[in-house]
Amino acid sequence: MSLRESVWQYGDMVTPIQRGDTGYLFPKENTFGILFNVISPLEKERITSKYHIKDMGIYNLNQASQGSKQYNERLLNTFYILTKK
Repeated sequence: MSLRESVWQYGDMVTPIQRGDTGYLFPKENTFGILFNVISPLEKERITSKYHIKDMGIYNLNQASQGSKQYNERLLNTFYILTKK
């Protein structure tokens, strides 16, 4: 999902997570939410080394059903809550 589509649905600015030389530059808060379109096993391992990660569910902007030509994986994201260990 593009940032523009997220903003449209959210109704406000969604702060993007930047990636630095040593990995993601997460917010300073102890607990925060994050949307991932795809999270690789390596990324998940790096994140879980510093954060507890809780899968809160799927955020799906698709209007078409899965299997339809109009269905788009880009519009499917998972919402996680991350809490510092």
